[in-house]
Amino acid sequence: MFRCSTCNPNSSQRTDIATNHISAYTAQTESPRLTLIDITFCGKKGSVCADTGSSHSIAGEKMYQVFKDKGLLFQETTLAISLADGQQTTGEALTTHVMIEIEGRSVLTRFIILPKAMGNRTLLGTDFLSSADLVLDVKNVCWYFWDNPTHKYPFGEELDTSRP
Repeated sequence: MFRCSTCNPNSSQRTDIATNHISAYTAQTESPRLTLIDITFCGKKGSVCADTGSSHSIAGEKMYQVFKDKGLLFQETTLAISLADGQQTTGEALTTHVMIEIEGRSVLTRFIILPKAMGNRTLLGTDFLSSADLVLDVKNVCWYFWDNPTHKYPFGEELDTSRP
């Protein structure tokens, strides 16, 4: 309400004043570093994401292509998948077993492949992390083997062009 105290201090006339106010803010933050681990599979080197939120290892689109090029055999299956946001879905999937080499050690790993997924990243789930005795030290940006905690390996660098 607006009253002119000079012209008419006791005026009961009301005048509404409209204003348009826009506040715009931007924030630039660094993306959190991924927990990438350098591995070798089927004679190919790659950096893959260690994912403690995934109970199973998932072969991404590029890793799946390497598997096909190498002539690996796949089993068809139907899986019930629970996503990070709690949604559940059922879908067709493939599975295969692949030897993963990591810092001189070899771990036979079962991978789930979602053949309809495009551009998805390879995830090493807790199944692999446990079998390989890997410990992730996110605070110090490294990982190590449970039986040798003094020898630490830095997380790998993201390479968009060669992501398996």
